[in-house]
Amino acid sequence: MTERQRSRWFNRLELLILAVGIGLRVVRFADRRPLWLDEALLALNIFRRHPLGYLHPLDDNQISPLGFLWGEWIVTELAGNGEKALRFLPLVAAIAALIAFARLARRILEPWAAFLATALASLSPLLIYYSAEVKSYGFDWLGAILVAHATLTVIENASRDAWIRWGLAAALSALVSTAAPFFIAGSALALLAAPHVRRDPHAFIRIAAAGTPAALVFGLHLLTVYRSPSTTSFMQVYWTETFLVQSVPAALRQAALIVHGFWNAVLFGDGVVEALPRRTMTIVVATSALGAFALGRRSLPTAVLLLAPAVLAAVASLAKWWPLTPRLLLFAVPAVLVTLPYGLATMARLAPRNARIPVQVILSVALIVAAAVGLPGEMRAQPRFIAVPEALRELGVRHSPNATVYLSSDIGPACTYYLAWHPDRATLGGDSSSRDCTLRGTRTVIGQWPRFVGLAPGRATRAAKTIRPEWLEREGRRILDQPATELWVLIGNNPELRAALPSWLESAGAMRLAEHETRGIRILTYRVTDRK
Repeated sequence: MTERQRSRWFNRLELLILAVGIGLRVVRFADRRPLWLDEALLALNIFRRHPLGYLHPLDDNQISPLGFLWGEWIVTELAGNGEKALRFLPLVAAIAALIAFARLARRILEPWAAFLATALASLSPLLIYYSAEVKSYGFDWLGAILVAHATLTVIENASRDAWIRWGLAAALSALVSTAAPFFIAGSALALLAAPHVRRDPHAFIRIAAAGTPAALVFGLHLLTVYRSPSTTSFMQVYWTETFLVQSVPAALRQAALIVHGFWNAVLFGDGVVEALPRRTMTIVVATSALGAFALGRRSLPTAVLLLAPAVLAAVASLAKWWPLTPRLLLFAVPAVLVTLPYGLATMARLAPRNARIPVQVILSVALIVAAAVGLPGEMRAQPRFIAVPEALRELGVRHSPNATVYLSSDIGPACTYYLAWHPDRATLGGDSSSRDCTLRGTRTVIGQWPRFVGLAPGRATRAAKTIRPEWLEREGRRILDQPATELWVLIGNNPELRAALPSWLESAGAMRLAEHETRGIRILTYRVTDRK
């Protein structure tokens, strides 16, 4: 087979795998998932403000770039407040990013490695997950790719038009991506690593001039929507366990765990990794490291372009400015998807000439099959998405007049969205006179966030937790002080609250009548006659 024929086949395979990747993202978008907590909190910020109102810090400790907020406002004004309208913009960004990445891979890698990179991007569980979520994370991935394209163009030909395109790509990315400073700064370092740019006596001036619009956009964010000391403090507490510690040995161990977790999230998902032989992910990460080294030897600017953003994020993590968690590292996904195929190509070149193509095919097929096998399980796993609409419909049919309904704090924002803003709010039992979580014909009590023994409020941790007794006492009294004999208690994904609150209510005289589970929500019914 000639080189031209081989290239034609790779082009056809690439179109096929792109179609699969786009189809998977559309399937994710079409899935009738209710909004989960973070989506609901951001959606409420979008609905409750006009476009100029986004220039102020968001409520409920939310952070989002202005471009994303304005885009969501436009879409919901045109298409309504339903889940599909809210998730449409992330879907468009995900599809555009996938197509743009395929072109980026072709610019950096040889045809078979570019096809493998595109296939892994198409099947990536992390990218598919965030292709239909009401958050701006997908724009981090899209912005990083657009800036990478513009950077390579300047490296190839530092013309005036190329510099203008780089500046426009950087400014647009800064408008829609919270992580833009990392990959824009990384691209600037890549430009300085390019010999012909470095030899230009005006290189720093050109980079500064082209990057000024992006810097102004980022400055606007800092002075407006990002300017919230309380949100910053909350995020630093919430993400405590994802910041790098300043002890070098501990930081290296922590970084190794983060790298393994990130590669896993990008490529396979938890189900596949658990089934793979031990040390498989170590070999995969080592292959990526080999690819990064080999790529750096061939083209230092390209290696800097891919790796510098992640290094800058690690530095920011040491200062507790940026958590190193997969959803906030989507801008670093190109580094994984490019260096791994490049590392495999480097390994294949060590084989005898007549064995190189079979080695390439075997390694590529093994990776693609591993990624594909885990996808069904990853797409079915939806622990965050609890059936708030279903629970509200059930309550609307079954509760007696003036019953008390208690919803735990993690259900409250979604309840407000569905009862106050969703197109089906009337059929869900929403009170037409309210813009809150008020179920028609009930006394609705929204839970407060639990306080735990020895744990800072709001901190995200997987460690075992115990609810403070004094908080439980106050929360129980808030419920039982309502003058109703019928009580409905809905508790979401909080195992500690699920165990503690029903026990307290029963010790205080509430009689449990029924209990069942509705897709992530525990629903309990009580008769309250004796209030202690």
